[in-house]
Amino acid sequence: MSIRIRESSLLQCFVYSANKVVEGSRPDIAVTIARANYGLNIGTFELDMDDGELSYQAALPFHPDMPVDQVLDRIVYVGISTMNRYLPAFMSVIYENEPTREAIALVEQA
Repeated sequence: MSIRIRESSLLQCFVYSANKVVEGSRPDIAVTIARANYGLNIGTFELDMDDGELSYQAALPFHPDMPVDQVLDRIVYVGISTMNRYLPAFMSVIYENEPTREAIALVEQA
């Protein structure tokens, strides 16, 4: 996980999967990510097609007068919980050849 502050008013949280997506699975995972991202209200999944890095990025605007601890708690919680929610879908596509539509439907129904 990494935290970045951009332009003093945007806080970004990146949560990374511990595993890289193998090259042969990257096209299917890219489609799975597109399906997952479509329904998300905050943040986005990203895949580096060159090295297989899978990440989730959430960003929140904040004002310098806002309590930084509360903003950090919120964005870290969103990042970790979203990655934890969708990771089983990505893993089932990679290791069980689950169709992308069904993999996302299973985690979004839970």
